[in-house]
Amino acid sequence: MNISIFLVLLICAVSLVEAKEHDYKRVIMAGTGDVGELFVRFLLLSGESCLIVQSLVPGGGGEILGEKDICSIDGKKIADDYAAVDFKVGAFKAGKLVFEVGVTPLQPIGEIVMSCEIIFSNGLADHLSCKEKDFVRKEFCADFER
Repeated sequence: MNISIFLVLLICAVSLVEAKEHDYKRVIMAGTGDVGELFVRFLLLSGESCLIVQSLVPGGGGEILGEKDICSIDGKKIADDYAAVDFKVGAFKAGKLVFEVGVTPLQPIGEIVMSCEIIFSNGLADHLSCKEKDFVRKEFCADFER
């Protein structure tokens, strides 16, 4: 009996997961696509330093299964540890969600362009992992050539 009560509470808790309300008039970049078995949407809002990554219910008409604000790059906070961060391009490539990101460190050395990938864990976005384009394999960088 205790197990059945626990399962009912767990199901209720999972169904209560709701995404935050967003002002979609402020969206400056967005995309929807597949990441492995997941159906994913990303949003970048004007005036916000975080990238929003949402896992969607397949066939659910845009119903959000889970949402994560990505506010750091390899552990460094976008809002505090950089002078500027510019998400230049976002794309779904080979079952991954990838970005070209320009970062300007707090020390004035200019912009560094990085190739980044959203890392997923248990069906939800977990973090952004980046490498400077000079150190990234040529095939990966070709995804961003215009």
